[in-house]
Amino acid sequence: MVVSNSLHNLRLDIQGSTLGAKSGSDPVERVITIQNRGQEIANVELWLKPTDAQSEPLLQWSLFDKSDAELTLEPDERIDVTLSFLIPLQAEPGFYSYEIRLRSPQYPNEDLRRSQQLQVLPSAQEVRLRNEPKITLDPVTDSDHPYQLQAGGTFAIAVTVENPSRRTDRFFLTCPDLDDDWYSVIYPENTAIAAGKLSYTDGLELNPGEQGIIRCQIHPPQHAPAGHYFPLLRLHSKVRTELMLLKVVYFVLVVSDRLTADLTPKVQSLPSPDPGFQLALTNQGNIQRQLWLEAWDVERQLQYRFTPAEVSLAPGEEKVAGLTLQPRRWWHRIWRLRDRDIDFEVLVDNLLSQPIGETDDALQPALPEPVTGKVLYKAQRRWLFRLLVLILGLGAALTLLWLIWEFFIWRPSLKPSIVEFSTPQETYKEEGEPITFSWEITNPERITRLVLSPKDVQINGVDDVVYRLNDSAIEGNFPLTDDSTTEGASSDIEILLPPDLDNANCTLEETKAGFLSPLLKAYRWLLRKPLERQSLNCQVAQVAGLATETRTLLEEGKYAFELEVFWDRQLRTAATTQGSSEEARSQRLRLPGRAPAADRSASADRLADRAVLPDVVIAAPDLPKILAFSTAATDYQVADGNAPTAVNEADQPTATGASAVPAIAPVQLDWTIANPSEIQAIQVFGLAPDGSVNAQPITFEFVEGQLPSGLLPYCSSGTTGQLQCENVPTTATKVGEYTFYLRVIAGRDGTVEAIAEQAPMVAIKPLAPIINSFQVDGNSALEQPRQVYSLNPNLETFKVLLSWEIENATKIELSPAPGEIEGDSIVYTLSASPGAETIELRVTNEAGEVATRSVVIEKTEAFMPELALPFGAPGEVPPPPPPPGSAGAAGNPLPPALEGLEPVGAPPQAD
Repeated sequence: MVVSNSLHNLRLDIQGSTLGAKSGSDPVERVITIQNRGQEIANVELWLKPTDAQSEPLLQWSLFDKSDAELTLEPDERIDVTLSFLIPLQAEPGFYSYEIRLRSPQYPNEDLRRSQQLQVLPSAQEVRLRNEPKITLDPVTDSDHPYQLQAGGTFAIAVTVENPSRRTDRFFLTCPDLDDDWYSVIYPENTAIAAGKLSYTDGLELNPGEQGIIRCQIHPPQHAPAGHYFPLLRLHSKVRTELMLLKVVYFVLVVSDRLTADLTPKVQSLPSPDPGFQLALTNQGNIQRQLWLEAWDVERQLQYRFTPAEVSLAPGEEKVAGLTLQPRRWWHRIWRLRDRDIDFEVLVDNLLSQPIGETDDALQPALPEPVTGKVLYKAQRRWLFRLLVLILGLGAALTLLWLIWEFFIWRPSLKPSIVEFSTPQETYKEEGEPITFSWEITNPERITRLVLSPKDVQINGVDDVVYRLNDSAIEGNFPLTDDSTTEGASSDIEILLPPDLDNANCTLEETKAGFLSPLLKAYRWLLRKPLERQSLNCQVAQVAGLATETRTLLEEGKYAFELEVFWDRQLRTAATTQGSSEEARSQRLRLPGRAPAADRSASADRLADRAVLPDVVIAAPDLPKILAFSTAATDYQVADGNAPTAVNEADQPTATGASAVPAIAPVQLDWTIANPSEIQAIQVFGLAPDGSVNAQPITFEFVEGQLPSGLLPYCSSGTTGQLQCENVPTTATKVGEYTFYLRVIAGRDGTVEAIAEQAPMVAIKPLAPIINSFQVDGNSALEQPRQVYSLNPNLETFKVLLSWEIENATKIELSPAPGEIEGDSIVYTLSASPGAETIELRVTNEAGEVATRSVVIEKTEAFMPELALPFGAPGEVPPPPPPPGSAGAAGNPLPPALEGLEPVGAPPQAD
């Protein structure tokens, strides 16, 4: 079919048909021919427009094989465009109307339209679905309205099946989601076998257009778990084996919380060979139970223990828990004077919160009633006599053993032993914190040497520290005597300490004794033995060889120290006084059958005891910290490069806004730094308010912790361990505002860290402006602040010479006129009319400080008698003589002559 529509310049032809298209099949195509019969090149627009709302899907199904950019036609050119329709499977069958439109901007009066129609036929799948059987369920259930099924009940479902096809078919019903014992399928009876006889078949046979009912019964077991179920019912066809119809059935198995508890036996004796009970728990419901068991009696006489105390029961499960009993008070287990009967109850409770409904959280599973039992608590008296006999026998045996040990076997040990070896702290600083040790050693009178050394490590420059005690060579220098003697017993113990322990706090103290100390003292008093065992206690604040006065010689790390005690079996005590005789000393140092102490070699001593002190930490010193940083003064003034000039004090002007005399540049700094031992360098620099560097950096480098020469005149470390520097000069000498920064660089183990601190802003001000002199016609304005002039009344103006000498000024001003000027003098024009005028000299420096000096000019009218003009030059008027006491007589200038005066009315002007 060809459809054409043409006007004058454009022509549109459509070939092909779109009637009888099927959904889901191959695309339907139509060929559109466009021809430009005009004389111009035409840019053609081609599109599809649905004519009603039902036809709107055509916009998604249609596709042109050419875009608008490709539709450019030369005169007399023809082009074919293919329009394709891809109809989806879900398309509704029917007729769809549309228009194909064509236009070109070159021919605005030509708008071509062509109405078309697309027919969509039903798909083959839809035809097959019309012949599928239809099933309905009674009762109807859904997820919001499930069937409520009691435990052990039956859910009967009637399944109605309709056969719409033209063939006889047999249908079968199954439920694959349920076990076979959960459901039953009942097909209708068959009456076609014989008249009056019924028989049940294994399927539902339906002729075309007939319907029948299949009955399905769902009957879960008695203890099936409660909850929501939604099994599938599946319908099979014998004719169409590939066909399966599904329906979902929703039902809720209602919760059953029945629980029984039984205790056996009901009565038990105590004590007995088997004092236990058995508690049988049976879950007859259909929910999981978590139970907690406990028992109690009113008088709280017994303790009850269940094994297990927590019981978990699945639906239909039974478990047995054992219950054992014993008296709550321990003495009742061995001592009871009479029989007692104790009734108790066993309580079963829910272990966890276990609501039985999804909508009612307050409901809890039901619990059985408490189970009662009885215990026959028998008397117990036979233990008393046996217990008393056992206690007395054990006491007598222990007393006898102690007496034999004390009087015949035990002898006090003479060998020194280390009771305590410790440090007051676990961590020490490498700088300024020597290690402190303390120890307690028994039998100090027999000690010959104490050796203190780092253990299992070789440290450069650190040797073993050896203390020799009780050496006759040091007799009388450092004696340590025990004066705490008891009446009737001799306890004269004297220990000679070496000079190395001069800084140690060493004392003799009694060794701690046990509870038998009084008996031991009495026994030793009878045998004339020392009543107390003595111990040597020392606290060594600074161990020689391990530290100096200011620092520990050990590097950073963790160390273990060992203390070894050497002794001699012979008693080596020396005399306490320095003036004792040799004979007395020999008697004190000698035991029966032993050689004198002076004759024994030092090598005779042997190791008595050793102790190790682990994990003593030597920490690195703290990094430097800036405690204070500021300028030495709050204000500075730039230094005066000229030599001072002797000026009268009264002639010194006061600058506007001047305060106390500031310090002279350069700016000086003060700082205090803690922990200066790790400093590598200190840097000082200044910044202007805009961030630029206006004071060149100064760096002071520390070599091996030594103070650089540039800081020696200004800094000291003192005894506080802090670096304090005062009045350190900087490079800031020019006028301006400065913010100084102090940067401290510290380093250790190859790492470098820096800290910085900022001082408050400080300003260097310029020198104050000074007016050394201000003169009017050579007369000082400071000495004559008011100057009088007698003027000729015929004059209009007159001139004076103003001169000055100033310092430190960048701006000079005269008021009331002419304002800012330059130089050191000016010819000033004044009005000749009588009155007073004030002339002020104002000078300003670069900081805006101002100094002023003023003078008052008083003008009076001079006396002019009417005299004839003398012969002389025409117009010349001789000046009258000045009256006595007038300004002219005092050296003031006389009124000027009339000749050469400026015209009347001319304003005063400055030269």
